[in-house]
This record gives sequence, C-alpha cells and structure tokens, in this order.
Amino acid sequence: MFAALISRITLITSTLSPLQATEIRLVSASIFLFLIFNKDFAYIFNNRSITKKNHSSLVLSTLLGTNFGILFQQTVFKFLPIGIGWTLLSLSPICALLILNRDEDQINKRTIIYSFLSFIGVAITLI
Repeated sequence: MFAALISRITLITSTLSPLQATEIRLVSASIFLFLIFNKDFAYIFNNRSITKKNHSSLVLSTLLGTNFGILFQQTVFKFLPIGIGWTLLSLSPICALLILNRDEDQINKRTIIYSFLSFIGVAITLI
C-alpha cells in the first residue's frame, strides 16, 4: 500500500505518463535481477527440456503480461483515488480464474470462494 501511495504521488506531481513510469520500473528491475541472477537466466534459456515454443511463450507472457499489468496499475494510480484503485487491482485473483482452465489447472469451489473473498476483503477495508 505504501508503494501505491508513492506511485500515486509521483504520477500526480510529475510529468511522467503511466507508460513512462512502467518502463522505468521494469527496466530498473530487469537490470537488477539480471545482475543478481544472471546464471539462473542462462540456465532457463539453455535448458533443453524447454521447447522453443515454451521459450517464446515464456518471453511473450513475461513481456506482455508484466508490461500491461504494471501499465494498468500505473494508470489506475494516476487517475483514480487510491482506495478505489487498490480495490480494482485486487480483482487479479478473479481474473486469474479465467486463465487457469487454459493452463489445465483445476478450479475448485475453494479457489473461487477465496478469490472472491480476497476482493471483498480489500473492498471492505479500503472503500
């Protein structure tokens, strides 16, 4: 929550767009992670058990998913009050339910109930 407040203050008081803020965050985090874990990155891309299709899916989902996710987050922080914005962002477990079937994971009643409870809990707390 503290990071959300800092992001909101920065976006409101500066001339940065949500896209610029997103790319600054992602580039700096990527450089840091690469410097710390570069042996692990080499292992992932040299691992023969991962097919070329899986490599492309991994890179595409990481780049697009992370970029769009943080871009939407920064847009919410810039234009909405923090309580409403944070509540909207807490919908991600519910949105993840839509992707679970694609990945052939099982969705049971507990998963659905806990996803909705997490959203309701954040909504009650912040609004």
